[in-house]
Amino acid sequence: MGEIFSCYSICYRLFIRSTFEDAKSALEKVLRHEDLQEAPLLVFANKQDLPAAVREEELDRHLHLKEFDERPCMFVAGSAYDGTGIKLGIDWLVEEMGKGRRTKALRARTDTYAKI
Repeated sequence: MGEIFSCYSICYRLFIRSTFEDAKSALEKVLRHEDLQEAPLLVFANKQDLPAAVREEELDRHLHLKEFDERPCMFVAGSAYDGTGIKLGIDWLVEEMGKGRRTKALRARTDTYAKI
């Protein structure tokens, strides 16, 4: 039996302020892909342990993702250095993925295969 691959969520990371427009353009292209329709989007505002970090509000102001489409979207301030925000973001993502039609379809397909 072949493998089934689907993307159920999107996590996006942005490095520096000077690339906001490029990042927005690239991310919008990704979000338009047919395989990613309705996939929840989690944006980590990393490096919050540093004074010059890009804050959630600034990301939201520059990327305007909530205006792009109706998918669930969350910005999470965090720090990979000390772990701040990671659990919050992952918990939200897992919850959103569980609500999606794609997850429900995969569960139904798995139940069908289990009966065979």
